[in-house]
Amino acid sequence: MGIDKHYRVEWEKKDMFKRWLCKAPKDLILSGQGEAYCKWCRVTLRAHKHDLKVHCSRKTHQHKATSLTSKKQRKLTDTGITTKLESKTKIADIKLVLQIAAHSSTKSIDHLSELLKSLGKGSDLEKLRLHRTKASKIILNVISPGMLKELIKDIDDEDYSIILMNRRMFLQ
Repeated sequence: MGIDKHYRVEWEKKDMFKRWLCKAPKDLILSGQGEAYCKWCRVTLRAHKHDLKVHCSRKTHQHKATSLTSKKQRKLTDTGITTKLESKTKIADIKLVLQIAAHSSTKSIDHLSELLKSLGKGSDLEKLRLHRTKASKIILNVISPGMLKELIKDIDDEDYSIILMNRRMFLQ
């Protein structure tokens, strides 16, 4: 048997390894797949310096290196497309979605947003772009977390009960 070698963090600082080498996740190490990990090829490697050098010289690794470093995708802001929405528009979107979620169906948001857009010519409502998909994402990612935090704060350490209704009760 050979000498038991382990991953060394100082390898990550060497020019040859620093952009692609990292320590393998613990679950891969425990399963015996190796202690080193190539971020570009997404493979585990033995923690032997010679094995790392051999991997670095392989065609597949070199191909990944050139494709990842030379073809960087342009950002939308470089092409002149702006992604910033005015905070007034964001607040209007959230308020409208909250109103729809509380009193109506999210299916009606498509028609309501078009109606508000046509009635609000010359105002901020003209910029309104809100449909079912965006409305459901606002409910899921903006309104729900805030309401959950508020509910947790309200309940705190108090006792509470949850009433679950069985759907079959209503089908009979």
